[in-house]
Amino acid sequence: MGKQNFEMTGVATIGLNKEVNVSQIDLIYRDLFLKCAAEYAPWRALSDEDKNKYVRRIIRSIKNATIEYCGENSISANIDNAKFVEELSARMSMHLANFDPNSSVGSTYYIDGIIDGSIDPKCIGGYTSYQLAPDASREYREGIEIRKNQKIEIKFAIRPCKFCGEFKVTREATAGRSLGSDEITGFKLTCINCGKKWYE
Repeated sequence: MGKQNFEMTGVATIGLNKEVNVSQIDLIYRDLFLKCAAEYAPWRALSDEDKNKYVRRIIRSIKNATIEYCGENSISANIDNAKFVEELSARMSMHLANFDPNSSVGSTYYIDGIIDGSIDPKCIGGYTSYQLAPDASREYREGIEIRKNQKIEIKFAIRPCKFCGEFKVTREATAGRSLGSDEITGFKLTCINCGKKWYE
């Protein structure tokens, strides 16, 4: 198998070939996790033993979640399988981005949860970005909820449907093909009652 590179959050590139084994990959990820959190004061206050224990558990959980996902999707969970390596790399990258207090995610929720014990590093491998940093996307998600709950008010035309006679006709301005898009040339009328459409 030829050498394949998988970029890890812009921090490092891991070249995977037959000489690279699973324990070497674990060491590379361990170093990436430890490095990205090194300047965060609450993380620095932990003992080296605790830091390594948490990172080992996070990496093991991510690998287990990746293996489970691959099993459910008929992907061979083998380090020589590019699809497996891509899935593992994507999951590791997502976790690194959310774990790093200085990343573009801009949240310390994940790392703080590991430190204070509110997040179990043994169970975190299958978490989504939202679960790893809910505060980072809160405004975006609230906007989606507002839009989902909005009621659309339909205004009906004064005229009745020329097919069924009901006064449930909507009107939409249209522009001709040869004219500019800002010039109204007619209207598309749609009857909400019978579904018929016509132009005027």
